[in-house]
Amino acid sequence: MCMSLISLFSCASSGKADSEDGVITEAMWNRVAVIDYSFGDASVVPEYHRSYEIQVTKTDAHIRIHSYGTVVFEQTYTIKPAQWQKVIDNLKKLNIRHWEVSAEPCDGGQSEYFAFKSAVKTEQPIFTGSQDTCGNSNVDVGFEAVSQALNAAFPKPIGELVNATIVQ
Repeated sequence: MCMSLISLFSCASSGKADSEDGVITEAMWNRVAVIDYSFGDASVVPEYHRSYEIQVTKTDAHIRIHSYGTVVFEQTYTIKPAQWQKVIDNLKKLNIRHWEVSAEPCDGGQSEYFAFKSAVKTEQPIFTGSQDTCGNSNVDVGFEAVSQALNAAFPKPIGELVNATIVQ
């Protein structure tokens, strides 16, 4: 049972029950049809604050970028089966597993979340991960890699899409 407030990869009952030693099994990967990922930026001035949500399915990649709730960019891209497979292959290479990370919770820090699901509106994800950190804490191990794995679904790297919304 996960009791930590900050858990890099959470113990979602379906993910934990189906996994071997906290590792995502091939049977679990075969059920993944939707990947949700969100990044909540730290508290900074609105011109530079960017949070975003991504949803990748077998046919679409959607990104919504906002600054304190005001949407500054939103786009859905059609993806090919080879792009979907590349995303899955990229994620598999990460050997994602459940583990707990200890850190002190704090206000104003970054937060990240992902869920691998069998359907868009499912209540029970196959596997989830979340974190909440402040500053340059090292508890975000793995999340940049998860975000980068999703780049295969977009025409430009996610970081470029986000940075393009910041007025210089």
